[in-house]
Amino acid sequence: MNKTLLYFREISCGLDSGMTLQVLNDYGHLSNLGYTVIIPVHCSSAANQRVLEHFVETNGFKNLNLFFCSSKYKKLRFVSIFIKFWTLIRSKKNGCVLVLRERKNLSPVKVLSYFSGGTVVSELHEGGLPRDESRKVHNRFQKFFDSIGGVIFTNSSQIQYLNEHGYRVPEKSVVLPNGVDTHSFSLAKAPPADAAALFVTYTGQFTSWKNIPLLFDSLSRLPANFRLRIAGGKSRGEDSQSYVARLEKEFGVAGRVDYLGFLHPSEVVASAISGSAVLVVPLGENMIAKFATSPMKLVEYMATAIPIVAVAHPSVTHLTGDDTVHLSSLDPGEFAAAIRAAVGENPEQRRQRIERTNRVSRQYDHLERARKYDLWLREI
Repeated sequence: MNKTLLYFREISCGLDSGMTLQVLNDYGHLSNLGYTVIIPVHCSSAANQRVLEHFVETNGFKNLNLFFCSSKYKKLRFVSIFIKFWTLIRSKKNGCVLVLRERKNLSPVKVLSYFSGGTVVSELHEGGLPRDESRKVHNRFQKFFDSIGGVIFTNSSQIQYLNEHGYRVPEKSVVLPNGVDTHSFSLAKAPPADAAALFVTYTGQFTSWKNIPLLFDSLSRLPANFRLRIAGGKSRGEDSQSYVARLEKEFGVAGRVDYLGFLHPSEVVASAISGSAVLVVPLGENMIAKFATSPMKLVEYMATAIPIVAVAHPSVTHLTGDDTVHLSSLDPGEFAAAIRAAVGENPEQRRQRIERTNRVSRQYDHLERARKYDLWLREI
């Protein structure tokens, strides 16, 4: 089989980006299984370029090739990526695999595929499912699914959504949640049994569908020795510190929230997760929260020895099953009760639960994901 894979979506140049790390790790591990992988990177700084090159080298991703685009103009970068990939596919006698992220850049990738005989596959992330159920949108998405060689779902809840809305799910599809460095997260330490403060911890973005207010509302219903620890923030609009301060005031929990700001991914375990009594996954009521997302933080948390409380949406239970994390509705009182139940669980029951959680997390390890990806590519 052909083992050249072109990732037709530029990533940003910086290891503080969750998406950049996810793509580098997932495709770096795949490259170690004999694939030549080319990923475009928008990088205007030579220093940042060297950081990424060092990351690739130190992780031993020998067949992962980064194509750096320095122009500040997105259209020029797009043209350079297209020309680069066009040059590459012209030298491949057996075609290649062209990977889309959702439906972005479908037309140019189909052109490359036509002239190379390559296979087009798409990764579906949060924005990959149709939100408008008009006939026009339905037909457009179905045509998209039918026109490519395969679909990589990042959560089987996405398939549930498509089935419920009358879509024909592509026969050549696979479910591959974002990979996780399970070893790094397994190093997170639970708090001592006599800890005075019980930290409820969330690490991630403040996007609307994450439902961050649920955490503050739940905290207001917990005893005073419970504290909320947050690392992450908003990508645009109101600054994160002001947002946290506003929620503290709104729910009457001033002085009980530790906002750590944005942490480099390499610092999250030691600075935020370790010492936590409970790790939490809040979600909202919309389609993205219920079906489209594959909560990367949830998968990371499952590699630790710390109890987890999460909203019981299909996007959660399709990853965890029903007997690993503590599940709750969107009701803040129930979410608070689930946090108390997680903290007060019988030690033996907790041990067994953590064992099940860790066992599930190992299914999402970067290397395990790469092996499943490889087997699927061989099939298609």
